[in-house]
Amino acid sequence: MSSPALQPRPERVELIAADGHRLSSGRARPTGPPRGGIVVLHAVYGATPHMGDVCARWAAAGYTAVAPALFYRLGRDIVHPYDRPSDGVGSYG
Repeated sequence: MSSPALQPRPERVELIAADGHRLSSGRARPTGPPRGGIVVLHAVYGATPHMGDVCARWAAAGYTAVAPALFYRLGRDIVHPYDRPSDGVGSYG
């Protein structure tokens, strides 16, 4: 695995959907040529900071990783606490 100094760092980027909707996303790129790409999907909690860590781990393995904020059409930066996942489930019924 990469040393901490060379560990890929996640960054915030904006994605544009086919209908023109703009949504936030986390992305991490490998330090060398990418072996491929992966889309990281979040759970009911939303796009938590942990998603950036997951992207960074994929990038350390050689993949470009993107984690879109899937709830962005409902509101910006929606994140539900880990100790209350039902908050997220009940919000979108």
